Amino acid sequence: ASESDVAYADRFAALAEAVDACAHAEDVVLLLSTCRNSWMTVNAQFKDLRIALGAGQGHDLISVALYELRRDGFETARSALGKAGAALAEVKGKGSVWGNREALMEEFEAAVEGLSLRDRRRLELLIKRQEQPTVSLSHASHASFLALDLREVPEAQPAVREIAKAAASLTALVSVGLALLDLLRPTPISTPLPPFPHPLLSRPNPTSTPAQTAPAASQSRFSR
Repeated sequence: ASESDVAYADRFAALAEAVDACAHAEDVVLLLSTCRNSWMTVNAQFKDLRIALGAGQGHDLISVALYELRRDGFETARSALGKAGAALAEVKGKGSVWGNREALMEEFEAAVEGLSLRDRRRLELLIKRQEQPTVSLSHASHASFLALDLREVPEAQPAVREIAKAAASLTALVSVGLALLDLLRPTPISTPLPPFPHPLLSRPNPTSTPAQTAPAASQSRFSR
């Protein structure tokens, strides 16, 4: 391996160590990757929303579940509702990560402080590069869609609202489907459903402790 390859591997070994030290490691990883700015969060939520609607499967999952309920296909209905519920939980979870971005970044930065001086410097450099990525695109402004940027983007807010509205409506439909499934199935199916409301509809939110809203400010302290 080249010297640059070794340095690259060392940086990510230090990154993994810092993330592992975070109390909400899974959400910190999401923040640093999938939910690193407003646009990437919206894009990830939209992808999950499409999965809930059965993207690429020909029929949306909720319609499949209702059809199967009419013909006593309880196992198939449960599977379809479970997939839709899991995707909708991801939409909610990614919104929660973005809403808690300030607290999660502070948690990550505190974990970085616990590393060796050498690893701290490596990660500070890595984060600065994520905040100002260099990309070989025809327009340099495209780099803003990849940057680690915790500021709220006003232009993204209409999409945020529409996704939240659609996810809430679909979640209500899944809840109705699960209630019908409990009501109509004559005998317990092979894998009993948990008590209603179904846990697939409520992704555990490990970041419930930090405030759910945060100032619109902000890059990480590394950029200051």
